Amino acid sequence: MARLTGLAGLLFLALVLAATWPVEVWTTLQSRPEQPVGEITPDNRVAQSFQARLPGLSAVELHLATYRRVNDVTLLWRLHRDRPDGPLVAAGQIAGRTVQDNAPYRLTFPPQPDSTDRVYYLVLESPDGRPGQALTAWASRHDYFPRGRLYLNGVPAAGDLMLALGYRTPPLAILPTLLDRLAAGRPGLWGQPALYAALLAGYALALGLLVAALLAWSQDGWSAPPSHAEKTDVD
Repeated sequence: MARLTGLAGLLFLALVLAATWPVEVWTTLQSRPEQPVGEITPDNRVAQSFQARLPGLSAVELHLATYRRVNDVTLLWRLHRDRPDGPLVAAGQIAGRTVQDNAPYRLTFPPQPDSTDRVYYLVLESPDGRPGQALTAWASRHDYFPRGRLYLNGVPAAGDLMLALGYRTPPLAILPTLLDRLAAGRPGLWGQPALYAALLAGYALALGLLVAALLAWSQDGWSAPPSHAEKTDVD
């Protein structure tokens, strides 16, 4: 019994570490490369708003294009929160000569713990871009994700950039959001996130006890009763 209790404790500790250790999660907002946004130059600044769905936003991936040429320019990017001129989350620059044509490019920054349901604005501009020597980004022709808008020089435009979002967060931090979405739109008791939390906790407890029992059995095995020496009569 003591060994079983110890194994159960170790299993519980492993589950806690697994639930609180940060993992990387990716979600795709739009994946249709239907049209380029045009050459990014001082006269053509590109911006895209989007809504993060999970905590720990830490990366944005977009698809850049070079028009099948080497562009000796610099592409500047900024990520703002809440509004186009809102708090600056991150900024950086991309050397045009290093960009591969029609390839994804990942922008990384420190994880944002409160990013759930927040709106962000990604801004792309190139101060030295010019016609015939500039980068572009792929977009769709129509709007495909909610709370997102493409802007060209501050004016709303049709379509959305090809975007994927990366999150760096512990699974336990994602759980409330997942439970809310699981319960959304369901009637009565099935619309309560607490119900799914209780079911998940019960499942985890049962699974933990089962694994602990199996580990204990693997240590002890099914031992047969000890054999006794055959008793003989002595005259």
